[in-house]
This record gives sequence, C-alpha cells and structure tokens, in this order.
Amino acid sequence: MKLIKLLATAAVCVAFMSGCASSGSGTTANSTVTAQPQQVSIPEYVAFLDNLHNSIQDGEPRQLTQRELNQFNNIQDNLRALIGNRTDVEQMNSDEKQRLFNLHERLQALVMGDDSQQVVCRSERQTGSHMRTTRCVTRAQLEEERRRNGEFFDQVLGSGMAPLPRSN
Repeated sequence: MKLIKLLATAAVCVAFMSGCASSGSGTTANSTVTAQPQQVSIPEYVAFLDNLHNSIQDGEPRQLTQRELNQFNNIQDNLRALIGNRTDVEQMNSDEKQRLFNLHERLQALVMGDDSQQVVCRSERQTGSHMRTTRCVTRAQLEEERRRNGEFFDQVLGSGMAPLPRSN
C-alpha cells in the first residue's frame, strides 16, 4: 500500500514538474489523485524509480507478467535516458517535459494494471492558429472521442454524403 501511495504522489509530482496538467488551454483530465503537488528533484525521482524497480522485483503492488515486465523495463530505460545526467527539470525543454510526463503515466498505468485512467498529453495546433497548446486527456476519454468520431464518419458515409473531391 505504501508503494501505491508513493506512485500516486510521484505522478502528481511529475505532472507538476512537466507543467502539462497545468496548461492553461485545452482540455485537462480530472485527476483522481488528491495529494498536493510537490516538485521533486531529479535525484529524488531517480531514487523513486530505483525503489519502484525493487518493489516490482518483489511482486508489489502486483505480480507483472513477463510481457509487462519487459514493458516496465523499457519504460524505465526510456525515462532514465530522457533524464540523462540532468540535475533539474528546468534543464529540459517543453517537449522533453511532456515526454517525461507521458512516460511516467505509462509506467503508472502498467504498474497499477489499468490504463483507462492514464493521462496522455499532446501538443496540438488549434484550427486557425499556428500556436500549439498542450491537451491532456485520459485514455478512456481518448477512446470515447475516437468512437464518436468513427460513428460520425460512419453516419456521413452511410447516408451517401461522401466528401467532395478537391478541385484543382
């Protein structure tokens, strides 16, 4: 149980470090974590990764399959490579911070065994603008959006209203 609490707190910390969840525009997913965000240093986060690795080896918080264990190791390797020899998150650019957040969210979803609440952040261009904004949604919200878009296109194509071809 201590590991689950640590993992939830670390998720909040990484979200705070990356600035993704606090983006002023776009849709921000509601977080189920109620802990106050605290910024952690990179050495503290690396220590967390080490502790998590040891706990996973001991089968906590749950026993991972071989496939999940391979994914866990791959995500941890990517996190460590992204962090590199940095000592502060401020040494990362916004894309790296976003990647750090997304990798940590993948790690958390894998460890907890539920990716539906995994938050995914993306930089997107708004229609009519060259400015990029960060949009964060859960996997469940993303799947619902894809389902609705698919239904819309099925209705459009099923009703005989095919898109008009481009004229030259």
